[in-house]
Amino acid sequence: MEKEQKADIVALSIGILAACLFCLGYFLCGTDGYVVFHDQLDGEVMNYIYQAKYFFSGSDVIPEFMNGMLKSSMTVPAPIGILFYLCLPPFYAFAVMHLFVLIVGYIGFYLLLKKITKNPIIATCVSCLFIYLPFYSVYGLAIYGQPLLIWALWQIYDSGKIKIRYLLCVLLYAISSSLALIGYAWVGILLLVIAVLAIRKKDCKGLIVAWCVMTGTYVVTNINLIMTFLGGNDAAYRNHREEMVVSAIDNIIGYGIGIFFKGVSYSFSYNMIITLLAGAIIVIYPIIKKVIRKEKMNGYYWGITCMFVANTILTGFATLWHMRPVVNMRNNAGGFIKTFQLDRITWILPMSWYIILALCIMLLLREIKKKAVGNILAGLLLLLVGMIVLKNSTAVDGMKYMLKPDAHEQMSWDDFYAPDVYQQIDAFIGEDKASYRTVSLGLPPAAALYNGFYCLDGYSNFYSLEYKHQFRKIIAKELEKSEEVRLYFDEWGNRCYLLNAETGNYMMLDKYNTGTYKQLELDVEQLKSMGAKYIFAGIKIENADSLGLELLREEPFATEESYYGVWLYKIRE
Repeated sequence: MEKEQKADIVALSIGILAACLFCLGYFLCGTDGYVVFHDQLDGEVMNYIYQAKYFFSGSDVIPEFMNGMLKSSMTVPAPIGILFYLCLPPFYAFAVMHLFVLIVGYIGFYLLLKKITKNPIIATCVSCLFIYLPFYSVYGLAIYGQPLLIWALWQIYDSGKIKIRYLLCVLLYAISSSLALIGYAWVGILLLVIAVLAIRKKDCKGLIVAWCVMTGTYVVTNINLIMTFLGGNDAAYRNHREEMVVSAIDNIIGYGIGIFFKGVSYSFSYNMIITLLAGAIIVIYPIIKKVIRKEKMNGYYWGITCMFVANTILTGFATLWHMRPVVNMRNNAGGFIKTFQLDRITWILPMSWYIILALCIMLLLREIKKKAVGNILAGLLLLLVGMIVLKNSTAVDGMKYMLKPDAHEQMSWDDFYAPDVYQQIDAFIGEDKASYRTVSLGLPPAAALYNGFYCLDGYSNFYSLEYKHQFRKIIAKELEKSEEVRLYFDEWGNRCYLLNAETGNYMMLDKYNTGTYKQLELDVEQLKSMGAKYIFAGIKIENADSLGLELLREEPFATEESYYGVWLYKIRE
């Protein structure tokens, strides 16, 4: 037992060290360090910041966001994340939250793999690979925490008792993940497991309690969104998702293959080597074991086979959800069925593939007679998978940027939010920010929002359909010029931005861009009616005068280090 405890302490130390190494750039470089901005800085981080800011307000409205939108329009994907943003400045809240999910992810996977393999070395190596996959930390434990959830549920079932420490693990997962993104899958899977056990007359009281804890937590933490969705906050409330049009994927076979061998956005697992190895084992191993050697099959083989089949089924469901006949059915059905992202069940696949990797290694170690040969093969396999993981890991990008910032064109926190630039603009305007509204053109509205400006535009997964219609009037003529941009706004619309035919939906114009808006057509009267007074533009607007806009300074607001150069326009009275 003492030897096992020492192994666990060493493994835990290695995992914490690996997690700290991943996040080293945050703490050494601060806000000048590399950060993946897409769907983090432009969306979810802002949700955490403003949910924390108004956490104790008692109000259902966030006044700075989209002209005073409901809190449900800024729902966070991991409610526990609000705690970090309540206690720390935004950047360090982001950094510490990332470190937290990495450590919890490692501990959970180590405990699960050790329970499965009884091999702390394999559990340590594979767990390190798992946490270096390029998942987004803003989604909390949605992916990282799944191993801990499975381990806790397994412990509850094995013990036959309701133990608080395991229920706390279930609670931790539920408050650190999203019901809409992946929670629904685990609620459904656990309910199915309970039903099967009940039919087989197995004791499942502990799992029933765990299911109630998980489901209850999801309901409590998503109550604003649930009430808004059901019309409880406002019976007349309609959200913009009602007008969404889901598009089928033309190359559906390629999409399915991509999921199976690589994963999908937000849950890339880069598992081609694992998949090919597992497939080869499933086919070849029985021939060697049963036909040639006439021996009993190893239990690890059945684990590999069952999980491989399960992954195939999950991939099939996710692919089916995007096939044209199914997509047509969803669009015709409307409502929840149309916009429900069933394909997010693929967020289970990374954990599953890396469990398969551990099982494959254990099978090789058990079946290869020469121990040295087995160890070498296992080491080479881990090295090969590790090289693929590191090649695609954001940790490596962060390290490269930290060591040679000038040699890598990566975006930092300060590059994206540009606090120095927006402080200049605030000082130049010299008015109380609450007294006027702004919109951004060719720039991410999140940058203005982060710096405390009250914005008409924004990025939201769930906001008022009436507001979308009001905002559309501003850009109606620009949408007529570009079918691509029109479809982007009308049939999706999560980004309620000043989309236009000249720069499309690109909102990251840098200060070195020499282009200009030549024939921009915005409904300035509609802007004024919604309270807008200033426009932050990424490039100069040549026809500003004819639009009724006044350029307030003959050069953009910028600093030597800034990514943006912001042209400031005032809407004439």
